[in-house]
Amino acid sequence: MNRYFYILETDGFGNKQVRMECNVHGNQNEGFWCNEWVGCIMSIDIAQTLLKSGKFQSTLDEIVRYSEDLTEDEASAVCELYFDGISAGEELNITDITPETPCGDYHFDAE
Repeated sequence: MNRYFYILETDGFGNKQVRMECNVHGNQNEGFWCNEWVGCIMSIDIAQTLLKSGKFQSTLDEIVRYSEDLTEDEASAVCELYFDGISAGEELNITDITPETPCGDYHFDAE
C-alpha cells in the first residue's frame, strides 16, 4: 500500500497547483503509517518532474509534519474515506494531470 492524497486547486493568479495532503503506506510485515504535510503546495510541473525522476517520495519525506502508526484496518479506512470521511477522491496520477483537469480531491497509488 502506498497511496497519496492531493488537492488540485488554483492559486490567486489562476494557475493550477497541487496541494499534497497525505500518504498512507506500509505492509503487513513492516506495519502501516500515515504521513501528512502542512502547506505542501507545488506547481504541477514540479510534481510531475519529481514523480518521473523517482524523487517524489524522498522529497516529500523530508517535509513530513505529522506521522502516525496505523493498523491495517485503519490504513484501509483512511484510503477509502480520506477527504472529510466521505471519499478518497478521484483516482488520478499527478503525471496524468492536464490543463483541462478540474480542481478537486484526488489520489493515486505509487509503486
